[in-house]
Amino acid sequence: MHASGATEPITDVYDQPLAELFLAQVRRHADRPAIAGVDGQLTYAELGSLAERFARGLRHLGLPEGAVVAVAGERGQDFCVAILGAVCAGLSYAPLDPALPADRQRRVLTDSGAAAVVQLPGAKVADGQVLEFADVLDAGGSGADGPPTPNAAVPVYVMFTSGTTGRPKGVAVPQRGVIRLCIDNGFADVEPTDRVLHAARLSFDVSVFEIWATLLNGACLVPVPREVLLSAPALHAVLERERISVLLLTTSIFHNMAATRPELFAGLRYAIVCGEAMRADAARRVLEHGRPAHLINAYGLTEIACFSTAYEITDLPPDAISVPIGVPISDTTCYVVRSDGSLAEDGEDGELCLGGGGNATGYVNQPEESAARFVSLPVGPDGEPVAVYRTGDIVRRRADGVLEFFGRNDDQVKIGGFRVEPGEIAGVLTSHPGVADAAVVPRGDGPARVLAAYVVTDGRSTSQDLLDFLRARLPEYLVPATMTVLDRLPLRASGKLDRDALPSPR
Repeated sequence: MHASGATEPITDVYDQPLAELFLAQVRRHADRPAIAGVDGQLTYAELGSLAERFARGLRHLGLPEGAVVAVAGERGQDFCVAILGAVCAGLSYAPLDPALPADRQRRVLTDSGAAAVVQLPGAKVADGQVLEFADVLDAGGSGADGPPTPNAAVPVYVMFTSGTTGRPKGVAVPQRGVIRLCIDNGFADVEPTDRVLHAARLSFDVSVFEIWATLLNGACLVPVPREVLLSAPALHAVLERERISVLLLTTSIFHNMAATRPELFAGLRYAIVCGEAMRADAARRVLEHGRPAHLINAYGLTEIACFSTAYEITDLPPDAISVPIGVPISDTTCYVVRSDGSLAEDGEDGELCLGGGGNATGYVNQPEESAARFVSLPVGPDGEPVAVYRTGDIVRRRADGVLEFFGRNDDQVKIGGFRVEPGEIAGVLTSHPGVADAAVVPRGDGPARVLAAYVVTDGRSTSQDLLDFLRARLPEYLVPATMTVLDRLPLRASGKLDRDALPSPR
């Protein structure tokens, strides 16, 4: 098998406007709670009415179809009303984190081409044509004229991801991409009885699944402060109090919860983990002490509407160090490609390239970056060209079609002439019973380049103990030159490892 795809596209759903699919849930579940949190509860009927009112307010601004509206503020009812209103009005939205430095805010607004900025209560935006949320809502009034007919061809949102040049890259995601992520997706069947925790930053694409998979399936969204995710006791309390059944976590946070309170996962229908390679020992601990109905390791990128593959973990081989990233979700095709552009055989390493309805068409106003990643490769059944996104991730497809992740093609390093995958070393370190978390990064340049390890331990294992542990299991060239013990690994706002915040090795 050279290319794999999940279930066939459901064209009668995938080709519909996203707003119409949401409004169908409003009619079907009018009296059910759509959003419940610290700022109160909205039923589907109430949320639908506010969204249509907000759409009328946006339409009265005279914005052309397909224009981008930046929405600045925190998660909650107002944000949901604003983005639903934008989509109902035939517009795209761009989440804008008000905590960003002013220069970064301006870059996001400029690169997204935002025609207007909606400022939610409590948010402050550096500059631009700023509209207060309440003013837009008031402009919508209670008139009988509904919003314009939504256009399925208009992108849902523009979201930004880090750029190699230091300039953020904006990705305009098509409506079909969000629909295939949230409806009959092949990995998580969200139902009207579900309650979905909403804790991801709005500028992080995990929030797309949290919000849209909830509201396109008649479930209830429960927004909470992000700080809840940083404390196992606080998270456990919220899960029980709010009767949460669907939880998404970044891998780093999952590893921490698995080490400190694995039982918190036990009452969930779905625990979905994403962002980085998942350690097998963390998954085993959750399966043994807090098994949810479904434990999912999901893989994806901002460029492909959040998730592209998923793997349900039921058990793992005793010698496994990491967890596979699985098989494609709906309307997604995975190609494993050699460096010469040809398809790799099963069992052979290659770059993962993704095709299907979830793909963006490029980076907004960055043609050179787009040309490097959004390409056409001769990977069709008869060698015909197919539009794909080159992920830069190295994978291998097993005989059963499951994909295994082996790192980045641009993060691979050479130490003393040897090719090294730092993730491999971190995986061995975390198999030590005294290590709760670990990261391995290159330090220095040229002949002076070495590997530096950072570990979170139980307080009993010394750096020398861990170096001896590695020497007993790895070739000498894979043993880090330094081993630094930390209280915790620094994380970015997205929950991923913040390599720039790691201290100098010691």
